[in-house]
Amino acid sequence: MTEDHMMHCFAGDEQRYITGVAVTELDGVPHVVGLNDRGFVQKWALPDGESAVVPLDLPAAAPEDEWYREQGWEEGDDFGDPNAKVPAGHIAAVMTVTRLDGRPVVVTGGNEHDLSSHTGDADMYAGAVRVWDLRTGCKVGKVMAGDDPADGAVGAVCSLAVVSSKAGPIAVSSSESGLLQTWNLLTNELVAYAVTTGENGVMGAATIGGRPIAVTGGESRTLEAWDLLSGERFGALMQGVRPAAQAIAVIELEGRAVAVVGGDDPTIQVWEVGQEEPIGLALAGHTSGVTDLATAWVRGRAIVVSGSDDDTTRVWDLASGEQLGEPLMSAMSLTVGEVGGVPVLVTGHADTTVRVWDLSFAGAQR
Repeated sequence: MTEDHMMHCFAGDEQRYITGVAVTELDGVPHVVGLNDRGFVQKWALPDGESAVVPLDLPAAAPEDEWYREQGWEEGDDFGDPNAKVPAGHIAAVMTVTRLDGRPVVVTGGNEHDLSSHTGDADMYAGAVRVWDLRTGCKVGKVMAGDDPADGAVGAVCSLAVVSSKAGPIAVSSSESGLLQTWNLLTNELVAYAVTTGENGVMGAATIGGRPIAVTGGESRTLEAWDLLSGERFGALMQGVRPAAQAIAVIELEGRAVAVVGGDDPTIQVWEVGQEEPIGLALAGHTSGVTDLATAWVRGRAIVVSGSDDDTTRVWDLASGEQLGEPLMSAMSLTVGEVGGVPVLVTGHADTTVRVWDLSFAGAQR
């Protein structure tokens, strides 16, 4: 993969870096979406690149009164200032996009100072999940915030995904305390939660065979598989992850749920979910730790896209472990998607640009 595969390069706010990227459709037109650390969503229409900026309605980010009461506050107590000047980066630290009843929305997760900023409780240490209308920036539904049943310190939302389920779209968040939470986006209600061993909140999620699952990992060097509707762990513990996981992606391969795992080691391990040993050969080519992973199917071929501290982004054939094409420039964030039937990689960069790459080449050779 070379610069020749780059389809578009869009300029973001030159003063703010892009913290997350996504691909979606607005009024029948494919768009690339980026979130910056000031709480602004920037949209670029494809193919012409027409840009629009949508500020999230951050003053509406405070939890509803009922949440405060669930924390033990009583009528007459100061519920916190819903207009508090909470920094945008606390409220929207990670993001993804989805659709609710046909409406395109942005889903965000807050960092460890998110809810403590609203309550004034420095011991809160918790991030919440919120939904925002992609066209207007208005908050949709209630703030989704839970508690760690162990000590109440949930910590930052480190990983966030939206997957399909028989109950509708569900958001799954993994926090730095190891708390995994699943939320029904149609009702804003908690579906299930689990306390994992993954203390740095690394997670990958997907719907495999109609079953929404997540794989979590972290400093324990152990992977765990979870049913997102029941909150129950399934399969064997996947132990001996080398090194501790920093990025996980989940995909179906030959009828099996497969977890792709990267960390401080340059190699990328592949595990059949719920089995005790990794499968196949590690994906080798990076010269430093792996920080980001995404998976996709491109014209019948399962691929992995990896970002690394070695300042490269690479594309791999998952089945063979072969690197496809030459490395690309490094990215701060990445995602894969489809635009007009063309598989694409979208990358956000430290120079505040967002680039769109044609992944069609990854399915060209068999």
